[in-house]
Amino acid sequence: MKHLLLLLFSSVLLTTTAFGQQEKIGFFSSSKLVGLFPESQTVQSTIDKMSAEKQAVGTALENELKAKIQNFEKDKAGMAQILQESRIEEIRNLETKIQNYYATARKEIEDKRQELLKPVFEKVNAGIKKVAEKHKYTAIIDLDTGGQFLLYIDASRDMLELMKTELGLK
Repeated sequence: MKHLLLLLFSSVLLTTTAFGQQEKIGFFSSSKLVGLFPESQTVQSTIDKMSAEKQAVGTALENELKAKIQNFEKDKAGMAQILQESRIEEIRNLETKIQNYYATARKEIEDKRQELLKPVFEKVNAGIKKVAEKHKYTAIIDLDTGGQFLLYIDASRDMLELMKTELGLK
């Protein structure tokens, strides 16, 4: 699908070029560019530390689960049925708690990464606009998205008004 969209976009630009307007398309890897900023290393260090802390808590929960399972297996032969069911429920609840913990931890880590990298992203976006305008690019594509996202598009190429007129819309 993304290849189809890129092909369609390219064909529109080629058609426009055929009618005398020169289009200039640029592309780059945003992750490579972001990685070049000194702030990125600080962010990565912070994220690595946060990840290690979250993993330590997760490992402790997993060890607690293993101990509960081992104790249950060891003691279940002499347990009443109601006590077995209670312990099984306790084990299931802990498994759910661990799954929820890891899901929450992943989200917190990603949110923190986005928060810390926001100033870098703002610099990158400002740089994209400056380069595009200075070097007369019509569109700039991010290779990291498989070409799905345009990072910059020349606003003068907006066809909304033409389309509204053509379709009789206000």
